[in-house]
Amino acid sequence: MTANDLKKKKPMIERLHKFAKVLSRVRFLLLVMTGLCAGFIALSLIDNPWLIDDRWLPHSFTGFLWFLMLYALSHLFLQLPPPAESALNWWQRVLLSVRWSMMWLLGMLFLSLSVSLILLSYRLLFVAYIWVSLGNVA
Repeated sequence: MTANDLKKKKPMIERLHKFAKVLSRVRFLLLVMTGLCAGFIALSLIDNPWLIDDRWLPHSFTGFLWFLMLYALSHLFLQLPPPAESALNWWQRVLLSVRWSMMWLLGMLFLSLSVSLILLSYRLLFVAYIWVSLGNVA
C-alpha cells in the first residue's frame, strides 16, 4: 500500500460520521419508534385487555434496542473534531489527537455493541419463532 492509497481510504470514524448525518434527518422518527416499542414492552409486561399474551415482547424489545442504538449513533458521531494536522501548536495537536483517539475508542465500542446486538437479536427472534411455532403463547 502506498501513501496515496491510505489517503483514499476513509477511517471508521468518518464513515460513522456520514451514517450519523443521514440518521440525523430521521432522528425524530427514531425517537418515536423507540417510544412505541417501549410502549409495547410496557403493555406486554402489565395485565391489559389489548395484549392477552407476550407474543410481541421479544419483537418490541429487539426493536427498542435497535432504534435506541441508531438514535445514539445519530447523536454521538454527528460532530467530529478537526484533524490534528490543522492545529497551530504542538499542544493543540496533542489535544486533538487525544480527542480523535477517544472517538476511535467510542467507535470501536459502538461496533462491538452492534455485533452483540446482532447476536442478541438473532437469539431473541429465534426463541420467539420457536415459542410461537410450538403454541406456547400465553
